[in-house]
Amino acid sequence: MQKSMILIAATFAAATTPALATTGTVVEFAFKQSELSTPAKRDLLLDRIEETSLNYCDTGSPLATNAAIKRCAADLKEQFITAIDHDELTLLAESEARAPFRTASR
Repeated sequence: MQKSMILIAATFAAATTPALATTGTVVEFAFKQSELSTPAKRDLLLDRIEETSLNYCDTGSPLATNAAIKRCAADLKEQFITAIDHDELTLLAESEARAPFRTASR
């Protein structure tokens, strides 16, 4: 039987969007242990974490800037990855975070 886990990023007071910054909001994220079993499944799980984080942060204040929403989503994503506490998922997230700063050479 598949075990489903729910992560809760509690006391989300560090959010960068004004509407969320003072609320101490609880955000839930459910996943199955099987989603950590292969690199492809971990990649899909990370995509889901990113989408959930961005969707949540985008529902805050209509006055929030895109930069604030991205900071909020990055913070929430980091909280979820820390709560999952899986080495390979953490490495994947770190490598994707560094990817935009790589330069191509010819």
